[in-house]
Amino acid sequence: MENETNITPEMQEAFEAIASGQFDNFALFSCYLDGQPTAAIVSVHDDPVSGRVYFSPLFVAVTDSIGGRLTDHDGVPPAESREAADAARDAVDGVELDWDSYFNLL
Repeated sequence: MENETNITPEMQEAFEAIASGQFDNFALFSCYLDGQPTAAIVSVHDDPVSGRVYFSPLFVAVTDSIGGRLTDHDGVPPAESREAADAARDAVDGVELDWDSYFNLL
């Protein structure tokens, strides 16, 4: 399998910041993408000069109204990818892995 990813270093950093629990400036934000209702995980920043609050979208939820079909790099939908992830996890049960190593097993 070719080792390819759409995950940028910035996405990885944002995910790690959220998952770490060390920061409290994240929010679930009800919004629209191309006019379609969805939600996003955003970072919240106060601008002390203007007094304004800014939201930087990090991750946007894929909803039925947005359309499209979410798949992995092999075209497999998430439900089937989950089965592959469970099988990979079972194969390495008890072994400490980082995220990159884990997903390279799939």
